[in-house]
Amino acid sequence: MAERTDRATKDAVLRALKTLRKGHGIPTPDSLRAKLSPGGPMANLPAVRQLRRNGSTIDEAVAIHRVVVEAVAEMTNALHRLIADTVLALHNHLPAYSPAIEVTPLTAPTLLERRAAVRDQWQVLHRLTLGTEAGAPPSDGQLRRIIEETALAELADRLLITSLRGFGSPIDAPGSEAARRGKVIVVGGVAMDITFRIEDFPDHETSTQASSLRITPGGKGFMQAIAAARLGLDTALLAAIAADEHQDRIVEQLEDAGVDTSLLKVVDDDHSNSFTGIFELTRGDSRAVNLRGTAKLTPDDITAAAPRLAACNAILATFEVPPEITRELLTLTSTFPPTGPAVVLTPGQPYVEGEKLDRRLLAQVDYLVGRRWEFTRLFSDTHPELLGDDLYEYLLDLGVKHVCLMNDHGSSVYSSLPEPIHETQPHAYTFPNSAISRDAFCAALAYRLCEDTATLDDAEPLTEAIRWATAAMARAASEFTASAQAGDESPAVNSLPSRTLVEEKLRAVRRRTPPR
Repeated sequence: MAERTDRATKDAVLRALKTLRKGHGIPTPDSLRAKLSPGGPMANLPAVRQLRRNGSTIDEAVAIHRVVVEAVAEMTNALHRLIADTVLALHNHLPAYSPAIEVTPLTAPTLLERRAAVRDQWQVLHRLTLGTEAGAPPSDGQLRRIIEETALAELADRLLITSLRGFGSPIDAPGSEAARRGKVIVVGGVAMDITFRIEDFPDHETSTQASSLRITPGGKGFMQAIAAARLGLDTALLAAIAADEHQDRIVEQLEDAGVDTSLLKVVDDDHSNSFTGIFELTRGDSRAVNLRGTAKLTPDDITAAAPRLAACNAILATFEVPPEITRELLTLTSTFPPTGPAVVLTPGQPYVEGEKLDRRLLAQVDYLVGRRWEFTRLFSDTHPELLGDDLYEYLLDLGVKHVCLMNDHGSSVYSSLPEPIHETQPHAYTFPNSAISRDAFCAALAYRLCEDTATLDDAEPLTEAIRWATAAMARAASEFTASAQAGDESPAVNSLPSRTLVEEKLRAVRRRTPPR
């Protein structure tokens, strides 16, 4: 692909940040507005461009200020985060260290005064943020040319991958260090979704009038990758797309969301992308028909990605890819050590009717996520019917570590624990059978795996992880319904929640949960 000249580069963003730190810094959107260059790199940050494409009327300075604050919150080096917060005069992270530090000098009205305060309190700032003792305070030149430069360079990197999620919501606080470092690879499909919004499904041999039409990138692999990136995970998508008129839009949306596209395979014009025709009701239910494209992954693509797959924390896989790709992937994971990545598999919508996954490979699946009917389609039509919990127990007997069952009021998880975990609360969770809610669940589960992977086999942390993932699923479903009704051009992508919104939903659920 040719390089786009209208995109912000790291060097350009870093130069802009050095300008923004001067004087009073940018404590408010108004103070930032006075320093902005029209059409400059800050106006072309991916998150800001995404707002423009969606037709947002939000003031540009407000949007840029918000994305800077979110990016600072996502910085992985705590000292650099505090330095960026101080020199830019954002003042969002200083209060957390009070009274151990003197906050007032660090919020002085001039950059020279703020730098002097950093040098005066260097030892305590270093100890509080990094947990180690510091040597002598840096000189003014060292602080300006080395420490600030390094901190702002890290911030510039974050600004180029930060995805700005709806206004009016709280700003994300940093996640745990483990979760922020979490690496996820999604192995799945990308499709162009053609969505008709209707009041009701037409009767046989009749038609109905659609109220709107959307054509947007989609597919389980695409959506799960964006969902994971939205939660702050280092996410890459291993998928195949065709070099057609939809290619740029697909890549652009992934990159704007912070998804690494270096594993995305683009095949030549002789191939086609997949399409999904979706008939979506105003209440959220939907039906779909799929047209499989000819752009596909091959076993060689899995082999080539093996070193990165082995090094990640979690693999999210879907049945959108050909059966041989799923087989190749699970066979590969069988060679990884026990400390290798957790495998989360979504078996919905089998690629080819009648082609079933080798049952022996189910032993490589750590989390099987789906609806009951999808689990039954893992087996041949002649397989004896398994009633009730017998189906989930049978899957466990085949080697699946955890069976995660989705339903209209939450989720249930079957595992080696004596009793299943039921996060099913009709008073708190009610959402339709939508693919977007499951994609959010899988991404949220991956986040918790990256955060607490060593203990999820115990009942209490597993329960908390499933509760958190179910809250993400519910939040995505409610946001999707609201976004679609409001005429959002990309309701699925824009409904995927950040960590802050998941926590907000979880707090609301806890308030509504009757005491046991």
